[in-house]
Amino acid sequence: MIYPKMLTADIILQYVRAMQNSMGSNVETLYKIVADKAEALEFRVKADAPLLGIPLEQMQLKSNLLVACINRNGKIITPRGRDTLEAGDTVIIVTTHTG
Repeated sequence: MIYPKMLTADIILQYVRAMQNSMGSNVETLYKIVADKAEALEFRVKADAPLLGIPLEQMQLKSNLLVACINRNGKIITPRGRDTLEAGDTVIIVTTHTG
């Protein structure tokens, strides 16, 4: 049986936990996709990020991680190996590494 009160409480609890986990993080949005087997997350690149200006092809990224999109000043970039991350960029990552 579905209880609206329990369903609502569960959604609120998920939101509160997500907010607590994001404290001090630059992650702006997180979506669970593919039946919770993958995540799509959006984050803003800070000015002190250690990977600024390094081409994506030279970054040591985890396996099963896709840099899906870079938004630079409203311009959408489909990332390729020679693209870099710059301060203020908004980046969307898709990964099977949850949490």
